[in-house]
Amino acid sequence: MRRVMPGSAVLMVRVSASECSPKGYSMAEMADMALASHEAGVGVIHVSNGGMLSTAPRAWPGYQLGYARSIRQKARVPAIGVGRLEAPQLAEFALQEGYCDLVAVGRGMLRDPHWPTRAAEAPGDTPPVPENLLRVFRDFRP
Repeated sequence: MRRVMPGSAVLMVRVSASECSPKGYSMAEMADMALASHEAGVGVIHVSNGGMLSTAPRAWPGYQLGYARSIRQKARVPAIGVGRLEAPQLAEFALQEGYCDLVAVGRGMLRDPHWPTRAAEAPGDTPPVPENLLRVFRDFRP
């Protein structure tokens, strides 16, 4: 894929870092795969976990961030962190503390398509949209 993509495009791969089961692969194996992918032209690894086997992970806000940090550190590849990062403060914490380079807020944005605007309204931040649109967003409740 990298050979046919424009040089400015970023190739991203989503991986399941752990299957939460002894039948799955190890973090060392996943880090090796992430490094090999990066060397082959993948620009960022989107790190999730669970889903391939019937064993379900225990979930809490930020529960998958450790996987992203492990892959980021061991493979020296940029990582996207996920895992119920619906609170803007948690998403910012993940970035500031080096768990990941980017965050994905899937379910949170499905529940609230204006999540990015609301997150940017934190004290001291400048919202990325004009004030007249912010009034509409503030009143909107999905």
